Amino acid sequence: MANILQRLGLVEPVVNPETDTQDVPIQSTEGWDPPDDSMSYQQICTPPDYQKSVLDRAYMGIDEDAEGDTPTIFKVEEIIKSLPSTLPKEELQRSIISILKSFRIDPQMIREDGNRRLSALSTMEQSESSNIRLTIDTHHAEIEDCKEKISELESKIQTYNVMLEDLHRITNVETERIQDLLGVLGGDEE
Repeated sequence: MANILQRLGLVEPVVNPETDTQDVPIQSTEGWDPPDDSMSYQQICTPPDYQKSVLDRAYMGIDEDAEGDTPTIFKVEEIIKSLPSTLPKEELQRSIISILKSFRIDPQMIREDGNRRLSALSTMEQSESSNIRLTIDTHHAEIEDCKEKISELESKIQTYNVMLEDLHRITNVETERIQDLLGVLGGDEE
């Protein structure tokens, strides 16, 4: 009984940081999937700190506007976790609404909170996506600049290799010329 009351937020749970995790199951949009069969955010989004910071930024205004213990859409998740996972979707919906009303929580308020959060997530995603794409584009431009620099350096290396070959050729020709002249003079006579 205490477990159900904890899940509904009526009593404070005892948190053991060594055994309790903060994974939030992703719910299917097609119907109810039991939490054990769901993927956690940490399985699809790493690092977890990034996930938390993204969600914190998205919900910042909403959570700041909430008054004290105002229930949010996540109250539905708590209720779902406290109910049997085998309930059909229609029965699950009826049970959730009944439980919300029994605690004098207006289901419409919960829906509005969910819609505000969806809107906030969409807005934040658009903003963050623009910033991330700008960073990616900047790095692509830097890569292109580096490619140009590499091309310039490769061209200079080719020029220096030609100069090195010419130096060797010039030195050999001059060495032969001087040796030929020395040969005409003959031995070391003074």
